[in-house]
Amino acid sequence: MVNMFKNVFLSILLVFCLCSCGKSSDEVSEEDVLVVCGGKSLSRQEVVANIPRGLSRTDSAAMARKYIDSWIDTHLLSEIGIRNIPDIERIDKMVEEYRNMLIAYEYRRRMLINEMSEFKIPADTLKVYYEQHKTDFVLERPIIRGIYIKISDKAEHLNDLRRWYKSEKQRDIERLEKYGLNGAIHYDYFRDRWIDWSEIEKNIPETFTNPNNFVKTHKNFELNKNGFVYLLNITEYREKGDIMPFDFAEKKIREIFVNANRLRLDALLRQDLYREALNSGDLVIYDNNSK
Repeated sequence: MVNMFKNVFLSILLVFCLCSCGKSSDEVSEEDVLVVCGGKSLSRQEVVANIPRGLSRTDSAAMARKYIDSWIDTHLLSEIGIRNIPDIERIDKMVEEYRNMLIAYEYRRRMLINEMSEFKIPADTLKVYYEQHKTDFVLERPIIRGIYIKISDKAEHLNDLRRWYKSEKQRDIERLEKYGLNGAIHYDYFRDRWIDWSEIEKNIPETFTNPNNFVKTHKNFELNKNGFVYLLNITEYREKGDIMPFDFAEKKIREIFVNANRLRLDALLRQDLYREALNSGDLVIYDNNSK
């Protein structure tokens, strides 16, 4: 009986909620309140805001029903729990402690981002570190340089594009970008930088059982599937197990320096906050042993 009443009640709320979607989200009135439980209210705006746009009316209604149902269950249990849990103060204390931890974490994160944005590492320092720790930078997957294109098999200049993407002449690359890519779904020119093989592999609907062998034996690759043509030109490669080139390892080296510096900056931040709080009187420490 309770479930039947609940379902009828929710159905009424959903009709009201979905029929009111045309109203401005800035309008707030008593009519917009759908449910009240223990002093907490659920508004139409909150329900609508949590339903993704573009869904059908049926799917929207289902999501709204689920959201309202979950809200009612959560707040009912909370209200009943407040009345029946004997040591509710302990939970209140835990909530307050968790809130303080979240605030402190967020503040430190923002402060560190500001500090790290000004943290510069000389290029020579990175290069020296790389030379001294080369064996730490071993490739787990192949990396390549080249060109990757996904384009409709009905695209204009497709036959020309098949020639241009293999060429190393600057004029052909300019033609490729000017004439051949009007229908391109994805185009990436990376002859000037290294890319992890996995970044390419995930975009081509083909199974590559031996990536190492593939990059060694395929300077050019074409796949026509499901109305699209996939083109890959490999101008340079490094195999799994090879030492990373410096320009590929550089990002990882920067992360090592940044992480090491982050720990130092975090410690300095804590010291500065501690000292400022003592000076301002926001923090008072009593030494009872000295009395």
